[in-house]
Order: sequence, then C-alpha cells, then structure tokens
Amino acid sequence: MTKVLTNPFKSFFKNLNKDGDAPIDYLGRKATLLSSISEEKMGNAEVKVNGDSMSIYVKSLTGEPLPYGASILIIKRSADHNYYLVQSYNE
Repeated sequence: MTKVLTNPFKSFFKNLNKDGDAPIDYLGRKATLLSSISEEKMGNAEVKVNGDSMSIYVKSLTGEPLPYGASILIIKRSADHNYYLVQSYNE
C-alpha cells in the first residue's frame, strides 16, 4: 500500500539535489571557539559559511591553550578527517 501512495513522488525526488551538497572547505577560514582547548584537549568551534553557522571539532596546532570565545584560523585537517588543527587569529 505504501508503494502505491509514494509512487507519484518518485520522479520529483529523483531530480531533487541529485549530486548531494557540495563539500565545504574550512581551511583558511576564521572561526570562534565554543570551548577552551589546550595541548591534547579538543573542543568545538563555530564557522560561518554563506550565512550558515556550522560547528566543527578543533585542536590546537602548536599545543598552546586557547580560551573560550577566541578568534582562530583553521590551518589543517587531521589525518583521520575527524577534526581541524587551528591557531590563534589576531585581527
């Protein structure tokens, strides 16, 4: 019964965003820390891309502690693609 009811929508959804969303490159972007980070401690940062706020996991590139609310620059992606390495950004 479900197949009969959803079959008319098949052509509509087939053409909707066929290739998916384009990946976003965070490298070189400015962000704001949502938590403090230190040598091995990871935290969250907020990045604004095209007016949208996104949260990513970050870790200090040099191991220096960075406080909550600090402006940071995203430098590199980790080898396992789970977090980004960042450093302090002075405007």
